[in-house]
Amino acid sequence: MITLGANPLLRRGAMAAAGSAPPPTPSNSYSAGGTAYTLVYHFHTSDAVPLAADDGQKTCDQMLLAYAGLGFEAALVTPHDAVADIPGTVGILQIQGTEHTAQQGDPVVEKHVVGMFVAERIYPGAWPDIATLVPLIVAGGAFPVAAHSNYALVPIDNDDLDACDFLGVEVWNQQVENMYPGEGIADDRFSRMIDNALADHIVVGLAASDAHDTGAQIATVPWNVVFATALSAAAIETSIRAGNFYATQGTLITSIAITGNVVSMVLPAACTVEWIVTGNQVAATQTSTTAPSFMLMRPHRWVRARITNGAGLIAWTQPFYVT
Repeated sequence: MITLGANPLLRRGAMAAAGSAPPPTPSNSYSAGGTAYTLVYHFHTSDAVPLAADDGQKTCDQMLLAYAGLGFEAALVTPHDAVADIPGTVGILQIQGTEHTAQQGDPVVEKHVVGMFVAERIYPGAWPDIATLVPLIVAGGAFPVAAHSNYALVPIDNDDLDACDFLGVEVWNQQVENMYPGEGIADDRFSRMIDNALADHIVVGLAASDAHDTGAQIATVPWNVVFATALSAAAIETSIRAGNFYATQGTLITSIAITGNVVSMVLPAACTVEWIVTGNQVAATQTSTTAPSFMLMRPHRWVRARITNGAGLIAWTQPFYVT
């Protein structure tokens, strides 16, 4: 379980005291390294318990076999307010999660929060509001992620973000984008969450499939490249919590490094790289590059990269923080 406030690199007091100190050294969540594993995150099934809760059209086994057939190595299943059946599918690692429902307002509006790494519904009875739900998820040992926050039917707005200590956000949700173009991307929410969380904990961005069926719904699947010590649920969880991964629609990153206060990457093909800083501002853009870099200087408190390849596919790094 993550303990809020446990990351000494992110204390506001330390940053404020820095004043005219030497240039900052960015924190590097990728420094632990590890083997790169491909993780599909967020999908639904027809055989979760209770059966009436989830709205997937295929069994968990069928979904896992389909993702395994596409070459993915791990998959985190997220039935609505339910627990997935564990089929023991050969060829892909299954990790448990649940997409929890919050309800609030008059008229009532639903909001969805994924609890990664949990195998049970964590609250009894009526749906809580989102400010109640997120601490319950954390207390239950899970990792709360704001699901499809720009999806107009079930939005997680800035007031929700400001009221809750989310640990992650879906920076991209494929199925929402398929249904409602423009609502699947959440760079704005990602940046706001990073700004809100600076005093306490890191925030990560994930790419979500959100498929409810095979076939056309997995014709395009985003994934997360996780650097871990082993292909196991425990190792994947450790790396997700640490931010040792990146989210992608298909664009790849060869390596990430920090030298002094310069963040640099090596890319396998020329891309456009936008360096996003405090307030969701694009501080710099580099075009047609395979070796992008950014010098992190105050007053910026963090930077992250959005990388777009020639086909328009995007990858997102996790934020690098001023230490």
